[in-house]
Amino acid sequence: MFSFLSILLFLILVPILIKIVPTFYLRYKRKVTNVREKYNCEYALVTGASTGVGFAVCDLLASQGIKVILVSRSEERLEIAKKKLLEKHPNGSFIVKPIDLGQDGSVVSETLEREFGDYNISMVFNNAGYNVPWRLEEVEWSKAQTMLNCNVVAYAAVSHWFLNKWKTQRKGNERAAVVFTSSGASYLPTGLYTELYSSAKSFVSMFAQSFGIRARKFGIDIIDIQTGPVKSEFLKRAGFESLKESMSSAQDPSIVAKMMLNGIGKFYSIDQHWSVCIMQLVSQYLGANALCLLSRFMPQDLHRKKDKQKEN
Repeated sequence: MFSFLSILLFLILVPILIKIVPTFYLRYKRKVTNVREKYNCEYALVTGASTGVGFAVCDLLASQGIKVILVSRSEERLEIAKKKLLEKHPNGSFIVKPIDLGQDGSVVSETLEREFGDYNISMVFNNAGYNVPWRLEEVEWSKAQTMLNCNVVAYAAVSHWFLNKWKTQRKGNERAAVVFTSSGASYLPTGLYTELYSSAKSFVSMFAQSFGIRARKFGIDIIDIQTGPVKSEFLKRAGFESLKESMSSAQDPSIVAKMMLNGIGKFYSIDQHWSVCIMQLVSQYLGANALCLLSRFMPQDLHRKKDKQKEN
């Protein structure tokens, strides 16, 4: 007979192993999956492609000979990114498409039809997103709506358009893939003026996982990746510069890009960093009430203190 203690340890350790094994496997797997061969990929589309994880994905795709379509709001930043990529991949093919994903979903769909209807795109990286540390009651709703459009609606609109395109145009055993960039913030209610961002990422993760179950029937692989701290401009743009200074565990975006390609077709969801694994396990074992209570003791005004210091 198993003792109570052994059963308890089993119930604790099994979820931990299930959570961390894929993370370490994908992180330390030496050879990057050749997605060009796996998906017969001529073109791949990457949103939020000008910096950070999006730029790293473009770099990795280009190294496999895939033609990359770079999508972001700023044409100037996209051209800078394209120039950097061409310096590294002189024979690469990079197409710049400045598109504002903060628009209404129907507008995004119409733009996709107009811009990409004739491209043979096999892979889509839903990566665009941003956070602004607003107090919900203080922000102009038009700005909040734009952020929600980019962080939530655009993910669904892009997926909707490509699913319909692939269902009607792909033949035989041809496969396609959609990758969603989520965040460990989706697991924890921090109160750090991230209520819109964290809830948006919760939607992205659940949407990707739910969408992924049915999409496999059509030969479409879906994966969402909950990123941990990444060395990028995200924290600076969000106003959390004081947090950025203390994030010694922040990782290079190329690690995230590598894990994305290695995980496609193998998993539905990846907790990409050890800190995200911990957040998910804490969320799982403590529950929402305990997490909200603990969050009350977090340094809510950390970024604002930094702003005040600058003013002084």
